[in-house]
Amino acid sequence: NLNNPEMEKCLTDIGNLYENLSKYDIALKNYNEVLEIQRKLFAGNENHPKIAMTLNNIGNVYEKLGNIKKAFKSYEKAYKIQKDAFLDIEYHDEIAITLSNFGSIYETNLDYTNALKFYYEALEMEKKVYNCYNHSRIATSLNDIGNVYE
Repeated sequence: NLNNPEMEKCLTDIGNLYENLSKYDIALKNYNEVLEIQRKLFAGNENHPKIAMTLNNIGNVYEKLGNIKKAFKSYEKAYKIQKDAFLDIEYHDEIAITLSNFGSIYETNLDYTNALKFYYEALEMEKKVYNCYNHSRIATSLNDIGNVYE
């Protein structure tokens, strides 16, 4: 039953599994089903943060497939939703993830200046969100920045 909220979680997990197995077409199919379920579950609230995370997942798959235009478009939609959804929150970890995704797109396109801009923006946000320097997301951002300089 696609109207069951548990189905959303299951299909996301299945999509993640297929993405990790590099079976991107199947992952994309699952993520699009999740998006469809979320749009029904959150009818009237297109700015729900879960929709943004699913759009990020879809963007990640498009990026891995080499469809940078579609990936960027998914990240843009996710970012807009997050900015609206977290209007009263200056810093949020989900926004930092989307900023990192933008950085990845720019890095893929060899636009290192913009890649660094987004990676550093994500890092600064993560430092404020986690209020520490030993969180795994901070380590990931530092690694992303290091890879650009490599």
